[in-house]
Amino acid sequence: MEQHDDANPYLLLQTLNDDVFRIILSYFTIHELCELHMTSKSFILANLSCEDCFWQHHYRTKLQKFKQWTAQSLFDPETNSKITTYPEYILKYDQKTSNFKYNLIEMNYELERATEEHVSQVFNELKTFKHLHSIPFYTKKELKETCSTISIAQYLKQVYGDLQFRVIVNGNPGVGKTCFLFAKSYNLRHSDMEYIPTVYENFIWQYTKGQDQIDLDLWDTAGQPDYDKLRVLCYPNASLFCLCFSVEDISSVRNLYHKWIPEIQTHCPNTPILLMGCKTDIRSNVEVCSRVRIKDLWRPLSFQDGEEIARALGCVTYVETSYVTMEGFDDITEIFVNVLYVHAKANVKKKKFGCKQQ
Repeated sequence: MEQHDDANPYLLLQTLNDDVFRIILSYFTIHELCELHMTSKSFILANLSCEDCFWQHHYRTKLQKFKQWTAQSLFDPETNSKITTYPEYILKYDQKTSNFKYNLIEMNYELERATEEHVSQVFNELKTFKHLHSIPFYTKKELKETCSTISIAQYLKQVYGDLQFRVIVNGNPGVGKTCFLFAKSYNLRHSDMEYIPTVYENFIWQYTKGQDQIDLDLWDTAGQPDYDKLRVLCYPNASLFCLCFSVEDISSVRNLYHKWIPEIQTHCPNTPILLMGCKTDIRSNVEVCSRVRIKDLWRPLSFQDGEEIARALGCVTYVETSYVTMEGFDDITEIFVNVLYVHAKANVKKKKFGCKQQ
C-alpha cells in the first residue's frame, strides 16, 4: 500500500512551530521531560523540555515542601511576636526567578555535598571518643561461628552460677526500641502498634538449644531526659546493654557517644554493649530520606556505617532491626546469648592471666 507523506510523523513535526510543541510538552510529567531531554541534543522537543515554563511549578512545589520541612518558629522580642525562619540555602533558592531546572539540580547537589560533610563530621567526632571496653568486636557472622560448637548454657552456668540474665534496652526516645520489643515478644505487626512513651516495660525471652534453656529478662527503659536519674536504678546486675539508635535520626546517633555510652560506662563499666540500628526500612522510603536530608542534612546510615560506629564505641557487635519488615528478629535472641558468652570468656581469660579492668 502506498504511504502518503502526510502520514509520516517526521514530516508532521517539521510543520509544527515551537508554540505547538510547548502545548504538547505541557502534558508531560517532570520525569517524562527528563527522559525526553536525554534523547538528543539536537531534537527540538528535547531542547524545549528544559524551558522554565515547564519547570517553574515543579520547582516552586519542591521548594514549598522543603520550607515546610525546615520551618522553625522563633520568638522575636523586637516585634513581640513569633517569626518563621528557614535555612539560608532555602532562602537563597527561593529568590530564583529563572533557570529553574538548573537551580533545582544545583540545590540537590549542594544538599548532597553538605549532607556527606555532616556525616563525615559525626564520624570524625567518633574517632576521638575513648571507650573502656577491651573485648574485640565481632561481626554477626563471626559471633555465630565462635559460638556454634560449644554449649553456651553449660559455660555460662559454670561462670555465673545462673542462667537468667538482665538485658537493659536503652537509647533515645522514639528510635523504635519499644516497638521492636513488643513486635518480637508478641509477634505483632507494624499496623498493630502506635508510639507510646515508655517509663519501664519488662519482657522475658527464652533461648533454647537442646536440653539447655537461658532466660533473658529485658528491661525497656525511658529515653527522655526527665527519667535520667530513675533509669539508672535498673542498671545494677545488668548482664548486657542493647543500645539502640535510629539509622535516620542524627540526634540518636550523636547521643550514643554524648550520652548513652558515658552513662553506661559510669554505672556499669564492665558490662558488654550490643549496638542495634533500628528502623532500617526507612532506607527504602524516598519521602522520608528526602525529608531527613533537607531538614537535618543527614542520610540513613548503611550497615557498614553502623558497624564502624559500633567498633568506635567499643561495642561487642552490631545488628539491625525493623519492626515494620521484621528484619533481624529471627536470630536476635541467639545474638544476645552469644554476646554474653564471648564476654564471659574474655573475663575468664583476664582473671587467668592476672589482667585488671582499666
